[in-house]
Amino acid sequence: MLSTRHRHRRSDGAPHAVPLRIRVDENDPLREDLTEVKQLIGWLAEWGVQLLNISMGSPYTNPHIGRPFEKPDEGNYEPPEHPLLGVDRHFRIAGELQRAFPGLPMVGTGYSWLQQYMIHAAAHNVESGSIRIFGAADVRCPTPTSPPMRLKKESWRKRASARLSPTAPT
Repeated sequence: MLSTRHRHRRSDGAPHAVPLRIRVDENDPLREDLTEVKQLIGWLAEWGVQLLNISMGSPYTNPHIGRPFEKPDEGNYEPPEHPLLGVDRHFRIAGELQRAFPGLPMVGTGYSWLQQYMIHAAAHNVESGSIRIFGAADVRCPTPTSPPMRLKKESWRKRASARLSPTAPT
């Protein structure tokens, strides 16, 4: 269990500490307990927060949690789990939190390991209501194979094939 204190200001302007504990399920230590996280998100929504990024882990102590990877960087450790387990954790937790607070847009992360398939997973997560916004730090510079360019190509191909196909609806 990790216990920390975050500072915010009460409506009268006085500082007020908010305890935050990130816990695991007592019966299954590999499963998270989001009770207090949901309580904090509820408070943040009440205080006027309008957008929330869902991320996990610490890049200094457990980088495989925040950004699932297969091959460690030089000097880093071998991840203790398959990267898909980390991707699943991101999708599952972000989905649970977004469904618990549908009026608060949340950014989903943890897609990088999926590489060229990340855009498809993101589209599914947005379409299913598991997340409202897809975040990917690796898509800074568009290349012909980056997700934004792939979408443009696929969209163009669909439009072109619809125009050329005799059976396509017009």
